[in-house]
Amino acid sequence: CGFTLQNRGHNFSLDRSHPNCLAPSKRPYHTIIPGLCTYPGASSLANCFGVMGGFMQPQGHMQVLSNMLDYGMDPQAALDAPRFCIDRAGKIDFNKHSEIAAADVADSLVHMEANFSSEVVEELEEKGHQVLWP
Repeated sequence: CGFTLQNRGHNFSLDRSHPNCLAPSKRPYHTIIPGLCTYPGASSLANCFGVMGGFMQPQGHMQVLSNMLDYGMDPQAALDAPRFCIDRAGKIDFNKHSEIAAADVADSLVHMEANFSSEVVEELEEKGHQVLWP
């Protein structure tokens, strides 16, 4: 078609005082993040991948990559596997560059896709996680 419609560019700013402004040699925060994976000790490409999900994208990338590397799934199975998203319920200010400690996740909400088993959800709840599951 010659061009792609998307709205991820709305996170950029032309205001030079904004932390996410466009500027030379700067990498503004955005979620246009395809993943590339190389073989250990080599510079050759092992695979490339990408997931949709806005601010969930970095978490989704790690889950897909873990499924392939840790569980030996092929790319399609890794993409089809259920995913979860840790949500700080609006407590993360993406306009500030603040680090999130593991302790900060304690009051987070864990969104789980429907194809997780009820046993997994129950285990997380028993450990004190707040789970949102269909």
